[in-house]
Amino acid sequence: MSLNRREFIQLSGGCAALSLLPQVAFSKAKTSSKTFVAIFLRGGMDGLSLFVPYQEKKYYDYRKQTAIQKPGTTNGCLKLDGNFGLNPRAKALENILKNNAMSVLQAVGYDQNSRSHFKEQDIWETGTLKDYIRSDGWMNRYLSTTKGDGVVRGLSMSDNLPRILRGESQTISIRSLKDLMIGKDDSVASASLRGAYGTEDKSLVTKAGENMLKGMKDLGELLKGQAETKIKYPQGALGTRLKDVAKMIKAKIGLEMVEIDVPGWDTHRGQGSINGAFGNNVEGLSESLWAFYQDLEKQMDDVSVLVFSEFGRTAKENGTGGTDHGWGNCMLTMGSTIPKKKKSDGYFFGEWPGLNEDQLNQKRDLKNKIDFRDVFGEILTKHLNYKTPELLFKDHKFKPLNFL
Repeated sequence: MSLNRREFIQLSGGCAALSLLPQVAFSKAKTSSKTFVAIFLRGGMDGLSLFVPYQEKKYYDYRKQTAIQKPGTTNGCLKLDGNFGLNPRAKALENILKNNAMSVLQAVGYDQNSRSHFKEQDIWETGTLKDYIRSDGWMNRYLSTTKGDGVVRGLSMSDNLPRILRGESQTISIRSLKDLMIGKDDSVASASLRGAYGTEDKSLVTKAGENMLKGMKDLGELLKGQAETKIKYPQGALGTRLKDVAKMIKAKIGLEMVEIDVPGWDTHRGQGSINGAFGNNVEGLSESLWAFYQDLEKQMDDVSVLVFSEFGRTAKENGTGGTDHGWGNCMLTMGSTIPKKKKSDGYFFGEWPGLNEDQLNQKRDLKNKIDFRDVFGEILTKHLNYKTPELLFKDHKFKPLNFL
């Protein structure tokens, strides 16, 4: 494996993380049993096409090309209750919902949404509206303010380390477990590292980097003994990455914070109804989540998954067969921390604001009823037993939601 300077920094999470690497004990030690997996659907996922408000007449008035038809019709949505149906391409989610292992939070966002991908992703990743240009993310701040001795506590399964995991605590970014050089000789990578940063003993970056390579090799040894799963994951990046995450969770390496990027949700044109870009995306998402759920089985007791996007889409479709940047959106939370509900309680949490023009934001967007930081805060307090989320989101006063 050849490693250049850019690839090395990307893999290690940046030089700030490198300075901490020599302090990390890559060994079998007491580790946290709880894992939080954040799946970021980048681009603005259209929640109205995933969970279809089929009883809203305005939904069909607004969307002549992109609407999902009512239950019981050709290519119609799958009825979940008297108001909402599931996109049939996302049928695998129905299995999780019926196992009482998933809740759908409605109308999530915040009331100063700019509709800018860049600004909104920064805000969701830093967890602050006032200081969103800061360099560290709220998931890293959690790691920095807690103790843990896991082999890897914070991990991004993506091409680059996202802001949500950047900060003082050591985190890494990999595309797959193959990046860890499992079972391979790391001498070539070490040579590349010395070539990029120098061979002098005083080179802290080189020393830290070699520590990282040793740590990755040790992690590879821990994962070697893990049997390959019998669960079939769908092809594609998300399925592969969730399969790798499940393997690490089963190895009990102390993995606490995981982020996975899923791009491709900015459907301004060619969104489609059943077929098209959106249908393809939700099929891959739902089948990947269902495989992950089956793979972990009882270990889902210690795992909480949150699926979110930086904003929703407009209630009204545009002139190019798509939808534009909106406001409120749904979020999905999965795991056995979901309370066992009565059948009458349903799958949905939160107040539905409605789709009549006078109910929309600026006559175009689904309004927000739940602040996204309250969702993050509930995961922290109830799943991870983190009692002071105000430390991570300093400009927000938390409101308990009780969806967990």
